[in-house]
Amino acid sequence: MPHADHTVLESRGLTRTYLSTDPPAQVIRGIDLTVGRGEFLVVMGSSGSGKSTLLHNISGMDRPTSGRVLLEGRDLTSLSDAQMSRVRLTRMGFVFQQAYFLSNLNIRDNILLPALKATPLRGKGTAVARVDALMERFGIAQVGRHGITWVSGASCSRPRSAGCWRASRPCCSRMNRPAR
Repeated sequence: MPHADHTVLESRGLTRTYLSTDPPAQVIRGIDLTVGRGEFLVVMGSSGSGKSTLLHNISGMDRPTSGRVLLEGRDLTSLSDAQMSRVRLTRMGFVFQQAYFLSNLNIRDNILLPALKATPLRGKGTAVARVDALMERFGIAQVGRHGITWVSGASCSRPRSAGCWRASRPCCSRMNRPAR
């Protein structure tokens, strides 16, 4: 449930230490952040400074060593893997550095697949209409039936971004180099 002050994402005392190195590498050190509904957060830094690690930890793709991450007031660090997967599917949108598309699906179906999985109760028609509208908005409707290998690497950034805002209407999106 959302906070009264419209906070969507919070981290408190977030740390991530990789114990597999000698000595252990503390990549994130006590990060506190608050992101309100409609706000944008930009994480900038040099290569290897922990930007992707921070994004992975606040999105629940990785578990912090210590600290808490709250999404709409819900403590993500206390969720099981299955619960966290459901939250990522229904409440978060993702754009990764690489385009993780299924090569056997066209661009439209790559965007539609997670939307259908995230919103089975709303019905296929709602998801299809939302994806089609997003593709129009992002200027990629004309290539929707193309195979993923038919478009340039740079052109994949718009389908990745459209997929991030899929039919489930996530409250939070995580983008790691959305346009290259």
